[in-house]
Amino acid sequence: MENTETLPQRVVDRKIIILKSRLNPDEVKLLGDQKKADLFPKSGFHRPNPLDISLIGFNKFYEPLVIVGGKYSIDYCKKHFFELKADRQVKKIFVAGEEYKFKPSGDGKPYGVLKIAGEEHAHYENETYYVLDRLMREFSIEDVHMAPFETIEDSETFPFDFKKVSFTLDDEIEFLRSRIVKRPSNAEIIIREAFEITERLIIYNPIYELAFQNMKTAKMVTALIDGITGRIDVVKIETKMEQPKEPPKDLSAKYIMKERTESLQEIQKKEPIDNSSDSSKILNNPIPNMALQQEKSKEDAVKIKFKPEDALDLAKDLLKRLGFKNKITPIKVLPDEQDNELFIVELSLQDKTAKISVNTKTKQVKEYEIQDLNSYS
Repeated sequence: MENTETLPQRVVDRKIIILKSRLNPDEVKLLGDQKKADLFPKSGFHRPNPLDISLIGFNKFYEPLVIVGGKYSIDYCKKHFFELKADRQVKKIFVAGEEYKFKPSGDGKPYGVLKIAGEEHAHYENETYYVLDRLMREFSIEDVHMAPFETIEDSETFPFDFKKVSFTLDDEIEFLRSRIVKRPSNAEIIIREAFEITERLIIYNPIYELAFQNMKTAKMVTALIDGITGRIDVVKIETKMEQPKEPPKDLSAKYIMKERTESLQEIQKKEPIDNSSDSSKILNNPIPNMALQQEKSKEDAVKIKFKPEDALDLAKDLLKRLGFKNKITPIKVLPDEQDNELFIVELSLQDKTAKISVNTKTKQVKEYEIQDLNSYS
């Protein structure tokens, strides 16, 4: 029999649901803060100091799981030889007016054997479903966690970061056909064959992405936290920070914008410091000197409270105000080597990079620089 391709007689429309996160962003950040030291590799028998680890990146996206199910059934005829046995005294029989003769069994047994060729009608069916990830790899149904959900028509209309499914409807059909369509090899005649795609569903699961950096070792760890179960998976460990590329010699090839903050303008408007004899007396007086040291200690305390994630938040806020609202990826956050009141924040913006200086004292952006990636020599 010719082995023709079995096509689906019916394909249902795809449904899309979004699972609601059980954990809100604040709870996720708290969970990450509690577990951040465990995410980094140990140095000998010692864990990293949690105080040295800062959250420098935070993002929420939705990971898709695709459920595809179908049904297959076939009614067919296959050849079957029916064997009849009778006493040796029976020489022949008549079936529907047709004569059949018995043959000796050939093994000395006291009966004859008659073989009649006929047809047997058989039926086979299979109905099941499979769970696939967005790369079309089979996923365990035990790892699918249900939660309250919202049904939507099209993910493109929602302002969420939905990860794209990398395969098409034709790929789903081919996958399911290879799993459930089992045409028997001994089928002589097919009476009826049916193949249907009865289930097509995308489940979007909320996932939080957190990037941590050990400020002492410059190591970075990216972790994913399931918004429903709270499960934490480490997906990336960078043991060495990527060195920034050298800027081009020709500055005209760079796309540069700089912004001076309001506080800096106000400082420039202030009158010059009075270097009169009265101010000299204050410097030579030990009591005012003590007061100056105490004031400096207070400033240092304020600086310590200002964390790298605060600088990152200010930098992201600036970029959003400039129109860069999507795909802002932190690269690194480090103290300025030349000015201890500054944090330098570097971020990736698709085809651009941004370098932003944040003042730890005023908690404001001092200046920023945005460059095209292809502007480097």
